[in-house]
Amino acid sequence: MLIAGIIRKGKVYDCIISYLATFALFAGLIVMIYPGDVFTNPIGINIQTMFWHSSMFTIGFLILATRSVEFSFKTIIKATYVFLIMLAIALVMNIIWHYCGTDATFNMFYISPYLPCTLVILDIIYEAVPYVIFLAIYIIGFVLAASLMLGAAWALDRLEKIIHRKKLTKEDITFETIFNIVTKDLE
Repeated sequence: MLIAGIIRKGKVYDCIISYLATFALFAGLIVMIYPGDVFTNPIGINIQTMFWHSSMFTIGFLILATRSVEFSFKTIIKATYVFLIMLAIALVMNIIWHYCGTDATFNMFYISPYLPCTLVILDIIYEAVPYVIFLAIYIIGFVLAASLMLGAAWALDRLEKIIHRKKLTKEDITFETIFNIVTKDLE
């Protein structure tokens, strides 16, 4: 987020904004819904963690709500570049911390080859398959989750355009009306 705030608009900026709108949105949302083991004894770290993840969600949501990224496959590709770079940095940090012996529980992005993954579902996969396969599944899963975030934003954007085109009022908008509009529009 800090880098996006200080660099000029261009290809790198577009990739970072795409990452924030998809991968960061998903990660922030998941931690807010299911904090799992992100909480520790020092309350300051807990406050920082929840502030950080709620900021990730808020920024990602605002980027999508303001249509600052395209609702297209290109956005996921751009975001995936940043995700893979961040993942590589996290992996290198995990390895360095392991060999330095600085902290036995250091596990950036939950991908340490030395500590088990504690994320729901991924913890089962981590125990069941070799590490390289786990990492591939992790990457594919997060790319799909980021795609889901963008797909949901695209669907809501499309629904909003249909509602405006049909000039519906608040009273007209019910689940049944929306369902009928969407199914007719998809035909």
